[in-house]
Amino acid sequence: MRWDHLSGLAPLGQVFLATLDDEAATMAAAVIRLLRDNALRMTLVQGALSAARAWNIKQLEMLECALHTQARVPDQKVAQR
Repeated sequence: MRWDHLSGLAPLGQVFLATLDDEAATMAAAVIRLLRDNALRMTLVQGALSAARAWNIKQLEMLECALHTQARVPDQKVAQR
């Protein structure tokens, strides 16, 4: 599975658990490693929280921008055509 086309995502292993192939055994091994490795788990937790907060801030900024930008209302004559 290719991940390089997904823009805006942190590098693999920093914010979420992922494997580079579609094999169930590979994912199972990654989950078992995550369950056994407290440091890795905490890295993913902190990375995910940070990414979620950054995403939320960006979404709120875009909403603010949309709400404070005057919408262009079409001219009445143009709207009646």
